[in-house]
Amino acid sequence: SVVAWWVTPIGSVSWASRPRFLRLAAMGATTSRDPNLKDYFQLVVDAKGETSVVRRSFSNVESVGYSNVPQFCRGLEPSTAVPTGVVFTRMSGENPWHHCPGPQIVACLAGAWYVQTTDGATTTLQAGDVLYQDNTPAHPAAEAGTRKAQHYSGVAAGHATCDQLIVQLRQPAGPVADSARAPAPM
Repeated sequence: SVVAWWVTPIGSVSWASRPRFLRLAAMGATTSRDPNLKDYFQLVVDAKGETSVVRRSFSNVESVGYSNVPQFCRGLEPSTAVPTGVVFTRMSGENPWHHCPGPQIVACLAGAWYVQTTDGATTTLQAGDVLYQDNTPAHPAAEAGTRKAQHYSGVAAGHATCDQLIVQLRQPAGPVADSARAPAPM
């Protein structure tokens, strides 16, 4: 199912203000001759339930004739994650310590937001940044009444809101028990 909380018609957004990853996909370009250098962020959970954010590079990127123009593309492996829904949302405040509602990919469309993890670090995500997370209440390291497998998030300083596109996922094998040491999901 698709839930639309906020939508801006793409025609009303200037080309230059579109998130960088959307401009690159539409142009069939990459920032390097090596398409594997495109980065995303992953909120990882170690075996003890501590969370942190790491920067990852997309793997297995292919140049394909998508939309009649060769573009670098990377699909999700059905054994890793299957999309189940899309949500457009506008973050306008803070979201105290919590698990994500389900595995998801969050793309920052406009504004900026931050993710604070239990290791004490804070990561700021700007328009065009992508975060993958599966720190759900069903995570093997999650423990009720603690901050295990949780994060704190909110709108970044200097911004009133953060517009996001969230792709909700189903993980056929369930959450990765120690994603800090596991292979990158994408």
